Amino acid sequence: MPADVALVDIEHVAMGERGTQIAKEAAAIILKDDSFNSIVSAVEQGRIIFENIQKSVIFLLSCNLTEVMVIAAVTFLYFLSPLTPLQILYLNLITDVLPALALGMSRGNIHIMRQPPRKKQLEIISTAQWQAIITYSIVLTLCVFCSYAYSINYLDLQKPVANNMLFWSLALAQLWHSFNLSFERISIFKNEVFLNKYVWIAIVICLFVIAGTYFFTPLRQMLSLQHLDLFQLAIIFVTSLAPLIIIQFLKRFKMVI
Repeated sequence: MPADVALVDIEHVAMGERGTQIAKEAAAIILKDDSFNSIVSAVEQGRIIFENIQKSVIFLLSCNLTEVMVIAAVTFLYFLSPLTPLQILYLNLITDVLPALALGMSRGNIHIMRQPPRKKQLEIISTAQWQAIITYSIVLTLCVFCSYAYSINYLDLQKPVANNMLFWSLALAQLWHSFNLSFERISIFKNEVFLNKYVWIAIVICLFVIAGTYFFTPLRQMLSLQHLDLFQLAIIFVTSLAPLIIIQFLKRFKMVI
């Protein structure tokens, strides 16, 4: 029996079907089905909800911090803003909202009931998770920044094209980043986030919207975007996927949660 359940004062638990009205009024917990297994299920659901909130918050914080760091790095090194206000708004609406909501619907990892009980004063985001947020953001920033620096310094592309490459690389990197939000040190293909159908639905919807934005001329022009060649698209794909690979490598060697 989980430690959380063991801490429940049995004297303050009443049976919903067979218990008397006086017992129900005095009880802290009323079991509707008269089964103590319901307490275990309630503890499990509470842990899952708490962990899902953590995943969503960590995802949003790391993605938004990445945007700030990318803009700051490019502005400091190249003396110009790499993203327009509309592009930033687009990223926040398209690549942040749906994945964050989907992460809040995970079923929880298979070892969640083996964890020790949380302290009441425990904050939603712990020190280790703040460190993870910063690490995630640094990795995402470096990889996305590489798409911009490579296009400017080695391909000698115009700044609007480099802007586009950074924009698309950042958008896709944030989508793939949702698969990093598992606290279990197991294969990415076996964790609860990868197996969460809502995460996949959110990513497919976001990819569909991103593709529509790329091919729908009025929307593309409104966001100051343009068509890119296959080599440029390949760079975007590589630099957006690289953070996922690097972070999974860090997780495997317990360098980040």
